[in-house]
Amino acid sequence: MQVFLDTNILVYAYDTSDDAKHKAAVDLIARLLSEENVVISTQVLNEFVVVITGKVNRPLSIDDAAAILNKFNDNFAIHLTGLPDIAKAFSLIKKFKLSYWDALIIAAATNSHCSILYTEDLQDGLEINKTLRIINPFK
Repeated sequence: MQVFLDTNILVYAYDTSDDAKHKAAVDLIARLLSEENVVISTQVLNEFVVVITGKVNRPLSIDDAAAILNKFNDNFAIHLTGLPDIAKAFSLIKKFKLSYWDALIIAAATNSHCSILYTEDLQDGLEINKTLRIINPFK
């Protein structure tokens, strides 16, 4: 089975300002890496860099962020976000009333044949086209 991680899961794994979410994210990633094929997208990578180097309480340096991205490349499958994802995102926006960025994450997850998307940004338990289930690991 393939699972998809949204940006917030990765940010919490490296941002220690919320102990409970940090521990939950670290534990989730460790478990998933031992049991599943884990996918992230280029959108997730870009959002991670923006957040972890500037929007968290204790931002990381660009060098530290680059080192983390190398670890991601070693451990996760990277879905290259492209025009098929954008086209699918438009249909998801209409059908589920999503923001563009959330729809693009879902499109990347479904186009990567993932059955679960871990995120805190969407409704926990939401089913997308009977192929993708949203799970909030912080609930």
